[in-house]
Amino acid sequence: MIDVKMSMDGGETATSTTTTSTGSSSKPFTNGKQNNDLWKSILADVSSNSRARQLSKRNIILLGDEGSGKSSLIARLQRKKYNPDEQPLGTGLEYTYLDVKEEDSEDTVGRLGVYTLDGDITHADLLKFVCSEEQLHQVAFLICLDFSKPWTIMTCLQKWLAVIESQIENVKGTETLANLNDSLKLYVQKFGEEPEEDEEGDDANTSFLPLDQGVLTNNLGVPIIVVLTKCDCMASLRKDYELQGQHFDFIQMKVREVCMAYGAALVYQSRTEANTDRLYRYILHRAYNFPLNDAPDIAHPEGTFIPSAWDTQAKIDVLKEGLKSIDPEDAFQDAIRAPVTKTHHEEIIEVQDEQDFLRQQQGRLGRSAASLVSSLSPEGKQMPSSTSSHRAIPNLQTKRASLADLTTKLTATSATSTTTTTTSNAAEQPLPTSPSPSPPKSTGSPTTPKTSAPQHDVLQNFFNSLLQSTPQPQGGK
Repeated sequence: MIDVKMSMDGGETATSTTTTSTGSSSKPFTNGKQNNDLWKSILADVSSNSRARQLSKRNIILLGDEGSGKSSLIARLQRKKYNPDEQPLGTGLEYTYLDVKEEDSEDTVGRLGVYTLDGDITHADLLKFVCSEEQLHQVAFLICLDFSKPWTIMTCLQKWLAVIESQIENVKGTETLANLNDSLKLYVQKFGEEPEEDEEGDDANTSFLPLDQGVLTNNLGVPIIVVLTKCDCMASLRKDYELQGQHFDFIQMKVREVCMAYGAALVYQSRTEANTDRLYRYILHRAYNFPLNDAPDIAHPEGTFIPSAWDTQAKIDVLKEGLKSIDPEDAFQDAIRAPVTKTHHEEIIEVQDEQDFLRQQQGRLGRSAASLVSSLSPEGKQMPSSTSSHRAIPNLQTKRASLADLTTKLTATSATSTTTTTTSNAAEQPLPTSPSPSPPKSTGSPTTPKTSAPQHDVLQNFFNSLLQSTPQPQGGK
């Protein structure tokens, strides 16, 4: 046992002796131990840093009317392609998330929850499950407004702000809401300025300038971001609805005034991803208090970016200079009017039953035959009914033929009598003694012979007796 121990010790001793004797051979052993300690320290630092970078739970609540671009906006923020055919319409309250990545390494360090409320305002009661008093400090609101329908912007903005206010009303008077109000006010006061701390460095005793007029007059205690989607349709709005640059300035002016009152940010968003990255970074800034490195931008109409607490009434008044034919004090609906749409009412035609239609046509044919016979009677007098009208027609034709013969004879007799009377009157007149006879004076109307009057009376009486006589039905004994 001693030998074994000695051999084991000897091995160790030999090894240590060799190390001591060689002198330089002691470095590998020492470096190996130091390398192990170095790797352990690196792993410990990474582990501690990862725990330090563990983000707290935060949620974004997305609001907006149906068709305002909520789903396409979330797809862009997730770096995904949006296909409306593959994206089913949501109902109620949907959930998804955004990966929170480090800007330098692009490593995912957390997930930001996104709750999307259906465009129907009747589903607003579902927000109570994510806006309770315990969850309110974790929430930020994002409102989508459709810029392709500019006449609806202000109405929709006020509607969804009222929804947020109704949720805040549920926790009114609580200590949680009071702390959130103070926190939002402090954020607005600290924005863009370096506060002067006292000698002890206590932030609580730091003094800030008071808020400007019109800033944060409606303090709800929660971050709000207003996103105008589809802002790349300005060209089509100019062409189709004759909107000009002053109309777009007026829209921005009114929206900025509302955002300033609620301490909200304003971001223009288009189908291109020009402003998407900036919006993503600003969402992380408001949710996790990441540093804000993006400067405000009001020079590009389709890429406007106005962070919360940056705007003032003096900056907004600059837009009034571009309003030529619009009064800045006009109501939004008076300056941005909705187009007049013609409503087409569809007329519903019920198909009539076939048998009813045939009976109706049969009755019309019977009435047409009766009216044809009655039209032959003088002074609107009715002829016999349709049952005997076909029997009276032959007799009527016979009488008409006799009437034609009698008319011919009476006309010839009248013409002969008129000629004889004219000849006899001419024979009784003396011849003129003057060599140049004067032309006979025209009386303006021909002289009607007196002998023709009785003949005309006879002809008239005959016609009347013929038409007034009722034809007797044949074989009607």
